[in-house]
Amino acid sequence: SGTGPENGIPPAEMWVEYTRNATALVEQLRTLPRDDHATWAKAAREVSGAFAAWSHRLEPTPGPLAATAAELSRTAQLRAPREHSKPVALPSIAGTAMLFMAASSKNKTAAQSALMLQLVNTAFAIHEMHQQSGRTREAQRLRAVVTEQLKPFAATMPRPVTVGAPEQAAAPNAVELGLRGMAPIRPGSAVPTTPTPSKTRQHTGHDSGPVLDR
Repeated sequence: SGTGPENGIPPAEMWVEYTRNATALVEQLRTLPRDDHATWAKAAREVSGAFAAWSHRLEPTPGPLAATAAELSRTAQLRAPREHSKPVALPSIAGTAMLFMAASSKNKTAAQSALMLQLVNTAFAIHEMHQQSGRTREAQRLRAVVTEQLKPFAATMPRPVTVGAPEQAAAPNAVELGLRGMAPIRPGSAVPTTPTPSKTRQHTGHDSGPVLDR
């Protein structure tokens, strides 16, 4: 089934599945209590691991991907006075790191772009959490690494494939547009014309967002 057994290329469905997982993760983080530090730390660790693996695959010397991974890793180590003892269950993207490592080619692909868009959205969610928790310095550090280093890198990526709606072309440079506004974008949705201010969070509860297929 064309997965290239001799070099173990991950099948395309795996990229789609992890992009869905990452999308569901973003949706859930947007309703996660700001003081659930254990869960935020777990999400930051997983996203950091994905960026680190991607850096290992694409960057001959540590670059924007490595810098983003390092900043997210730093965020994951923050300790606050009140911690929930156990992280709540989140859609897992832990396998994303393995997916990047298993990719045989160092070429940037549209499937990677789609997954990257959601990994970046997760970083946005973590940025907003810091912002709204009054940790301005942490928010600024994360924003700086994403906008100053990740944005130029994103501009070199192919246009992302739209998960679940292949016939619908994704917005050109959707990753870059998302980075510019620091506003999360759903795959296949229109890019917001104005960046969402960090204060206004829609409380949609469990809307018709992506859910994990089981």
